Amino acid sequence: HLIEHGHTDIGMITAPLDWPHVAECYQGYRKAFQENDLVLNPEWVIETDDFFIESGYEAGLELFQQEDRPRAVFTASDSLAVGVCKALTDLGLSVPEDVAITSYNDSPYAEMTHPMLTSSTFPAYQMGVEAAEMLHRVIAGQEVREKQVVLESTLVVRQSCGC
Repeated sequence: HLIEHGHTDIGMITAPLDWPHVAECYQGYRKAFQENDLVLNPEWVIETDDFFIESGYEAGLELFQQEDRPRAVFTASDSLAVGVCKALTDLGLSVPEDVAITSYNDSPYAEMTHPMLTSSTFPAYQMGVEAAEMLHRVIAGQEVREKQVVLESTLVVRQSCGC
């Protein structure tokens, strides 16, 4: 989405990349750069210890105090994005005028920030349905093979991306 709107210098703030679902987010980030012939700056990928707002704040300060900094950022959770927004405000930068932000999981935080966060949905309900169906098969004594289930996610466009 950010690339479609002209951004080529995009950072990422994320929880540890060795967490499986986080690794997949990062793979998507890298894939977007590759598919668009863009150069990924590894100094713009900031890992935090968790998904807390405070961690997003610290990572936002680290990323946006760099001399060469991105004009857009993708965060691996809305709570990280809330912290990044606070860091940007403290640094005298504005969202989306100075930095465009997109996030992941479309939590209640997404509509509580100013400006509201552009965020991809997290299909939690459908994940629960899939897990319950697998558990039901286990309890019923049926064979359950390991499988990867890919669920649809949609982007909810709000003001933080500048569109």
